[in-house]
Amino acid sequence: MLTRMRPFSRGLIRAAACVALAGMLMPAASHIARAADTPIYGGTLTLANQTDADSLDPAGNPVNEIIWAEQNLYEKLVQSTPDGNSIVPQLAQSWTISKDGLAYTFHLRAAKFHNGQPVTAADVVYSLDRAKVYTGGWGFLLGAVKSITATDSKTVTITLSHPWAPILADLAIYAMSIMPANLLKSEGTKFFDHPIGSGPYQFVSWQKGSTITLQRNPLWWGPKPYLDTVKIVNVPNDNTRILQLEGKQADIIETPPANLLTQLAATPNVQVELFPSSRVDFLQVDEHFAPFKDVKIRQAMNYAIDRNTLVRLVLGGHGTPGASVMP
Repeated sequence: MLTRMRPFSRGLIRAAACVALAGMLMPAASHIARAADTPIYGGTLTLANQTDADSLDPAGNPVNEIIWAEQNLYEKLVQSTPDGNSIVPQLAQSWTISKDGLAYTFHLRAAKFHNGQPVTAADVVYSLDRAKVYTGGWGFLLGAVKSITATDSKTVTITLSHPWAPILADLAIYAMSIMPANLLKSEGTKFFDHPIGSGPYQFVSWQKGSTITLQRNPLWWGPKPYLDTVKIVNVPNDNTRILQLEGKQADIIETPPANLLTQLAATPNVQVELFPSSRVDFLQVDEHFAPFKDVKIRQAMNYAIDRNTLVRLVLGGHGTPGASVMP
């Protein structure tokens, strides 16, 4: 991730901490906050993203290209802290766990969707039931869930078929976002052409292949976000994203070329933020065809690959030689 720093935009980049609920921008925001004046409200932040989304349906994206938009449009029962080590309240302001670890009871806060209707337990039940059975999504994470029921309008109980320690972390993933049940039922997939959530930013427009525009949600239950508007622009070309950053058309770019990071870090008014990632790059051969049918040939190729050189040349040294496809 790269952020471009300029005096009049310090308040905007500081506000990125409020925008990126998944925590990707938090290191940059906290670093800038120490040097910046008191953040001010207003302005637009532009994020140049490598890919556009196929859909704004959080349950239907197994690999989510536009998570930064969805993390701000929608909310879950709980969310992870920026460092990923803890779970904290979001739509559920509190919860209790039964002694046998099989029942989790969530008490909802007084939150509203972007259209003004209250978030209810029925919305939670419908959204999570939908995510659980959505083909190709992240529903397998709820495999231990036996039932999801609404005790009353503000109370939801999730009952497990067996103890499952990571259930709270599973509920914090973007795919478990809560949406208005009545609109999901009546509009179907058309709902995601103009989605409604309860997050700090609400949907304005989506020019597919170009720009998603969000604006501050005045009904949000949390602290008022600093930014008026957030634009997520689809810029697939690496060089174009860098030029937009340097030319001040973008405030932040995502997934910069790894082999250029050292050079970019030395660029005036550009700040490079690195964070540990689970990404793995690997070569794959088809063992059904010669010469790769021979395991010794495959082993010889494996031994012959100079991983340290690949990391140095391809990733600019910003990586670790891997010993497995598992991170």
